[in-house]
Amino acid sequence: MTISFILNGEDVVIQASMDERLLHILHETFHLKGTHGSCNSGHCGLCGVFLNNRLVPSCMIPVFKLQGSEVVTIEGFSQTLEYQDIIQGIDQTGIHFCGYCTNATILSIEDFLLRSPRPTPEEMNAFCSFMPCNCVSPKERLEVLQRVVDIRRRRMYGRSS
Repeated sequence: MTISFILNGEDVVIQASMDERLLHILHETFHLKGTHGSCNSGHCGLCGVFLNNRLVPSCMIPVFKLQGSEVVTIEGFSQTLEYQDIIQGIDQTGIHFCGYCTNATILSIEDFLLRSPRPTPEEMNAFCSFMPCNCVSPKERLEVLQRVVDIRRRRMYGRSS
């Protein structure tokens, strides 16, 4: 089957079988390795990508759902100012993620901020309890998120919280 969609801002057309999953296409067809697969059931969060501006587990998305859609991977997201906000927040805190979960964590933070552009402390605490990896504590995750929120507000509004 022929599928056309937008991948990281570029129109693409692929030939794929109906049973293929987005994660496989990203790895094998486009050689994009920043999205990690682990559970193949959509629960671990490590294979997250944006599909039409919603964070989804790419291991669960059948290729036929891509027709006419827009997909943004960590490789595409890394070209944005929003990515730079998150990286700056991580760097400023000095907290180190394990490397395997870093990309999923970055996309999860962005998804959270898209849904909650002015998050309350309660929303931030709840989010930090459910991030995809245990390589850092919820307290450290919260520190990163608070820093990112402050950086984003300064960039967008010229002021911090």
